[in-house]
Amino acid sequence: MRRLLRVLKTTSVTLERAAIYLAASGLLLMAACILVQIVARYIFSEPPAWTEELARHAMIWSGFAGATAAYSRRTDPVLVNAASLKHEWMRRIAQFIEIGAVFLFCTTVLAGTPVFMALHGEMLTETLEAPTQLVIAIIPISMAVILFHAFVRLLTVLTLGAGDKGRVI
Repeated sequence: MRRLLRVLKTTSVTLERAAIYLAASGLLLMAACILVQIVARYIFSEPPAWTEELARHAMIWSGFAGATAAYSRRTDPVLVNAASLKHEWMRRIAQFIEIGAVFLFCTTVLAGTPVFMALHGEMLTETLEAPTQLVIAIIPISMAVILFHAFVRLLTVLTLGAGDKGRVI
């Protein structure tokens, strides 16, 4: 079981790194598009319309990719910090509640994804005329990655031994 958990944790770290690269790339693309738009607006008095739309799409992808990395690194906002709880049994309960809430949210979003993607089946973006499904595809991708991270956390909580007292994953 511990061997499987190590493989899953390694996969989780790899997914986190990919998400960080994707988020950073999205931020760079967004900044470049905004810079092009500013230069074109103030120097040529005619900014291209596609820069605003591409910046918006890059922001969406960057935000969702960053959210998966934040969850993986435990830098996401939480209501209760399990590590600050006094007793081990309280920490474990808090961890199970947090993982359960994440599972509930992500599976709900994933359950609605087929209908949501179907609604965007024929739609195109305004200026780039790209399928809007490409823009929103990051939503189910990020939910699936967060679910994977939550699954790894769940297995970690379930396999914590007596020597791991007080450890919060």
